[in-house]
Amino acid sequence: MANDNDSALDRIRDAAKSHASPSSDHIQSERLRQIMAVSGSEATTHNLIKDPDDWKTGHAPATDAQLSYLHTLVEGTDRRDDIIAQFDTMTKAEASDLIEEMQGSKDS
Repeated sequence: MANDNDSALDRIRDAAKSHASPSSDHIQSERLRQIMAVSGSEATTHNLIKDPDDWKTGHAPATDAQLSYLHTLVEGTDRRDDIIAQFDTMTKAEASDLIEEMQGSKDS
């Protein structure tokens, strides 16, 4: 059973790191501890990763960590000014979607 828990923990860490900026490692570690406390041995990435549109707090303002990471991602792009202008009104869900979009364009 310990191997199953370790495997689930590794999958959660990988999922969290794929959306984390280096400056938010401590936030991701705390979030991981919260997830494991709630989920226990039933933790799987399937029930932990939701579409941002389905988040209960998706309509809440984007977090400082999200905005900081977005700022890093858009630096030097032609969309920089437009995206930064939206920071004051951007929601968590919008920021998450934009982060995924920008990460994809950086990989291309």
